[in-house]
Amino acid sequence: MGTREENMNRNEELFERLHKAVRDNKLNDIKDIRKSHPNDEPWNQIITDKDETVLHIAVANGREHIVKELVGYMSARSLEMKDSDGYTALTTAAVLGNWPMVNCMLDKNSDLISTRVTEGNNLPVVMAIDFGQIEMARRLYYHYRIPDKEWIPEYDDRNGATLLTCAIYAGTLDIALDLIKRSPRLALAIDNYEESPILALASMRQFFPSGNQLGFWKQPIYSRLSAPPTSDEACLKRVSNGEQCQSNQEYQSNILGLSAPPTNDEARLNVSNGEQCQSNQEDQSNISGLSAPPTNDEARLNISNVEQCLSNQEDQSNISGLSAPPTNDEAHLNISNGEQCLSNQEEQSNISGLSAPPTNDEARLNISNEEQCQSNQEDQSNISGLSAPPTNDEARLNVSNGEICQSNQEDQNNISGMDIPSATPTSDEALFNVSNGKQCQSNQENQNNISVPSATCCYLGSRVLDFLGITQLYGTKKIHVQSNELLSQMCHVISESNTKQLVDGLVCTAICRAAENGIVEFVYEMLNTNRTLILWAQDENGRNILMLGVLHRQEKIFSILYRLDGNMSRYLTCLADKYGNNMLHMAGMIEDSTRINQIPGAALQMQRELQWFKEVERIVRPKAKENKNKDGLTPQQLFTKNHADMKEKGEKWMKNTATSCTLVGILIVTIMFPAVFSFQGDNNQSMGLPKSLNNFLFNVFIISNALSLFSSSTSVLMFLGILTSRYSEEDFLEYLPRQMIIGLLTLFCSIATMMITFSSALLIILHERLRIAIPLICLASVPVSFFVWIQFPILKDMIISTYGPGIFNKKMKSTKLI
Repeated sequence: MGTREENMNRNEELFERLHKAVRDNKLNDIKDIRKSHPNDEPWNQIITDKDETVLHIAVANGREHIVKELVGYMSARSLEMKDSDGYTALTTAAVLGNWPMVNCMLDKNSDLISTRVTEGNNLPVVMAIDFGQIEMARRLYYHYRIPDKEWIPEYDDRNGATLLTCAIYAGTLDIALDLIKRSPRLALAIDNYEESPILALASMRQFFPSGNQLGFWKQPIYSRLSAPPTSDEACLKRVSNGEQCQSNQEYQSNILGLSAPPTNDEARLNVSNGEQCQSNQEDQSNISGLSAPPTNDEARLNISNVEQCLSNQEDQSNISGLSAPPTNDEAHLNISNGEQCLSNQEEQSNISGLSAPPTNDEARLNISNEEQCQSNQEDQSNISGLSAPPTNDEARLNVSNGEICQSNQEDQNNISGMDIPSATPTSDEALFNVSNGKQCQSNQENQNNISVPSATCCYLGSRVLDFLGITQLYGTKKIHVQSNELLSQMCHVISESNTKQLVDGLVCTAICRAAENGIVEFVYEMLNTNRTLILWAQDENGRNILMLGVLHRQEKIFSILYRLDGNMSRYLTCLADKYGNNMLHMAGMIEDSTRINQIPGAALQMQRELQWFKEVERIVRPKAKENKNKDGLTPQQLFTKNHADMKEKGEKWMKNTATSCTLVGILIVTIMFPAVFSFQGDNNQSMGLPKSLNNFLFNVFIISNALSLFSSSTSVLMFLGILTSRYSEEDFLEYLPRQMIIGLLTLFCSIATMMITFSSALLIILHERLRIAIPLICLASVPVSFFVWIQFPILKDMIISTYGPGIFNKKMKSTKLI
């Protein structure tokens, strides 16, 4: 018994020392503990009351070098130990976003990728994306391909649905696309948060064109951007026994400014027994601005017994801006018994801007028994931009028994421009042992023509493109293309599902959510897939998608009504929710203030609400106008009740604006009326009339003065009409906006003619001293221009809202949906 207590005390002391060493980041102390206790192996034991191993503690404290050391000490089985929360050390590292830790543990035990958390039964990749570690989740998903069986939506396994839903919310649609192609049933599966992926997609309004309001100058640029790839195709496979693996990424785009190609994933390929492995990544871009190439994958190739390995990376670009080449992969090739290894990396570029050549490999060749070794590195460049000499990588080739090893790397660039003297790089190290008639030759050539200003021009060009928003537009276009592809995949699943599966997959809830968010693309695709959804797609309050479109002021959703035939549209407009509210009641409610607040001014907000009410009132049955809900209110009464505060604010806004503009108009009247009588100029002594009576400038002065006086008087009268209005609901629809439009237009006209009057008077008086007159005219126009600049947006919005084409797309009547 005493011996057992001594062992327990000794273990507790050892665990405490180990815990302190990890916490204080003392790797040498950990090594000393291992030397002093070679048989205890505390690394494979629980050392805290939370069931943590020393590896858990090292991961939680972020000790990367200690984690790598401990992984070497521990057994593969011990890495699967979980703490009291059910987390393995790998899951903890994934949640913290530390890839080096995760990578070293997976190298020791690849089964950790499928080890689930005790609570929730979640995989590490699901935990990573759920905690917002997007890049960690992307690496875990692509670098270590989890078997497809893990994503099959079973009753007690929601990993696939949770990963798909979180990927949609995080905007990593490449993962979502790949996952739903591997397991289409996930579209209607329920995740850990009782949501389905299709419901998550219906919540992301910004993923669709209808959710992005592009400016008038951005829309044509957006439409001309080429559609990018729908997913980042990462081929990360382990190939053996006569298989061939090809990882090919092609990125083609025609962009009016900037093209940012995708970043490629790392590939690990193991090839044996007569296999051929080719890792080929191509990035072809036709760009009239700037192109940044991808980072290439790492390839490890092990070949034996008459194998041939070809690692070929080509980056061909036709660019009129800047091209930066990829970083080359590391290749370790071991060849024996009559083998031939050729490591060839070629980059051919036709560039009229800037080109940086690829990084070459270093060759160390040991040759015996009548062998010949030649290490030849050539870099020939004719460049009119900038060429940086290559940095050489390391390649080790062992050749025996009559073998020939040739490591040949060539970079040939044919580029039009001017030639500038080149800079010769530092030569590589070559170690050759030659015997029995062997010959060794090391030859390195590098010719570069450099022009530094190209880099500056390219940098400025990228900044301009960022400033103009071209880069952001490209990202928006890519998201839209991916979301459309994802929606198509989900609709295909819906078309093959029965009613129970649609209900369990929350399809109706998703359509209602899309209607609330105004995602018309989503609703159209769903209705075209299953037309009966428009009849029984209702929210928890019994409101169909058209009622939700009216309630949330989504004019594009409401415009679906114009695509329906007469019977269907009449049927839908007669429906009511569980509170007795029909579609016209929906127009009388204010559910979503966000949409209303996008309209400037309370008066214009009131006008928009009245436009909605009148449009819905026009299409419903006459009886629906008098129907009462469970609160005993008709649609008109409900509108008046809910909009009383908005009406009061609109009245206040109108009066304040009219008062301010009236003061300006009165001021102009008081100035312009006496001006025509007070200005005499140089008078004729006999007649008493101005000598400049027949002068052109004097005529301009008189006419502009009169126009300014008449227009300012008209504006004052219009604004007085606004101030004395009775401010009924109907007045906000057209009368008050019309009065404001006329008042502002005449006020702007009076201000402009007043400036013409002032300018002509100065030119008449100072016609011989224009150096003084012209600066005074320019200076006087500044404050007046500011006033016009401030008030013009209000006038523009009011004209469009009152006399514009309207917000309802009635042209859709020509296209029938059902």
